[in-house]
Amino acid sequence: MSVCGAGSARHAVVVDQDRFVTSPAGASSAGASSAGASSGSPALSPDTLEGFLGSGGVAGVLFTAPWCAAGVLLLRMLSEDPIAAPSGVAFAVVDCESHPHVADRFQVRSLPTFVLMRGEREEGRLLGAFSPDQVKSLMERPALARPPRSGVRS
Repeated sequence: MSVCGAGSARHAVVVDQDRFVTSPAGASSAGASSAGASSGSPALSPDTLEGFLGSGGVAGVLFTAPWCAAGVLLLRMLSEDPIAAPSGVAFAVVDCESHPHVADRFQVRSLPTFVLMRGEREEGRLLGAFSPDQVKSLMERPALARPPRSGVRS
């Protein structure tokens, strides 16, 4: 569990990413580690995200801030109705006020932003106010089922 910002108490949101994504079987991913989970959807922190992606993992990353009304609303909707993520797809919530270096690394220019990564390659991005259904659709992309391409792109 991490705290989404240290802003005013009026906008502070406690982020527990285990509440937003469930494994395909519908079980909670509570207690899953970023690198040690062999099934389900491991929850990642901003500190473990880089290592997970460096090992070729697939992750959906939600960038938001405590003052971002659309991000706060999306987090509330996801906590009430979690997304059933494909097996092995991890999920992270990054508070851009607390972790601006992570937002810079992913070239986040507006909030909220959802980025789907496979290793170091971006597979998709949602900007602005978007729905949990749009996040789910992006996370279920057929390209994620294929192994990453190696070599030179044509």
